[in-house]
Amino acid sequence: MNLSHQETLFIDDNIKNIDTVREMEFPIIHLTDPNELIPELRKIGISIDVKICNLQGIFMIEAIEIYDIDGTLTRAHGDIPDTTGFHTYAFWPLISQHFTKDPVDLDKMIADWDESMKTENDPTASSHEMMQRSIDTFREGVTGEGMRAYAKKLTLYLIHHGVIRKEAIAFLEARVKQGITCILSTGSYQDGALGFVDALVQAKLISPETQKKLRVSGAVVDWDDRTLLHANVRDRKLIGIEIVMGKQMQELRPHVLAVYGDDPWVNDAGILAAAPKGNGYVIATAKNTGKSLPDGYRLSTWPSIIQKQASIKTKADELEIESAAQMRAKL
Repeated sequence: MNLSHQETLFIDDNIKNIDTVREMEFPIIHLTDPNELIPELRKIGISIDVKICNLQGIFMIEAIEIYDIDGTLTRAHGDIPDTTGFHTYAFWPLISQHFTKDPVDLDKMIADWDESMKTENDPTASSHEMMQRSIDTFREGVTGEGMRAYAKKLTLYLIHHGVIRKEAIAFLEARVKQGITCILSTGSYQDGALGFVDALVQAKLISPETQKKLRVSGAVVDWDDRTLLHANVRDRKLIGIEIVMGKQMQELRPHVLAVYGDDPWVNDAGILAAAPKGNGYVIATAKNTGKSLPDGYRLSTWPSIIQKQASIKTKADELEIESAAQMRAKL
């Protein structure tokens, strides 16, 4: 290819090959873990655009995107004229209302808790306590399987009434097909979130193959003794991601391409902060429009995000064509 040693970088996992090439004075990287490729390249001063590389399929490295569900993949109440009869589209209260013995009492409990949160010193602990109190009101015999089945039925109803953002779901499926590990993160029950995904498959909004590849994070409950083990709220959403990925956020963060949420002040603040600069997207809803966002964020819509990613893909294709032309010219 008529390239000098300094224009060539040799990467291999086999130490014998590395030793051979080292004697030839080529720059080398002994790579035994594909996830360390970009950090190793950065050590020697090579900056890589992970988004473009992932779209081109150049690297084996795992790329990650994180998606909040309520208000992000769904519409918020007030975004569209309501035909559901619900006063909220959030999954936690809707699911809890279905399983509680006393819906009126639970409604009051939630309203009082919402008011108290305005002055709460430890909102994470308060959220954990509130979710446990709601579970304590449930009828006997509630199981994870039963909640998953109801959440599926509920989601199909919401799809029928236009509450699920179909363009966002189509974008999500496309990203999975591009090889990106997509994590769904909800403050509601994990079993409910699994039912949400089941409904997307039944409605043919995503394929069964996509469902198998999705990671789903939510509140974890031991239904045998009705104990909340993990409240997936605020910064604890990051812990939920660690649970489903089996790795610490410190390891995962370099591979995060983008995060999508709708509440940068409270429930999505932790996950949005995990995004690279400029890639933490706050989806515009009736609840956040007109409010002052934290520094570094601006409201986005799914059409604008889809358009942006299409332009990145076009740029990646152009770079690939240019690179191939340069290679042919050197041969």
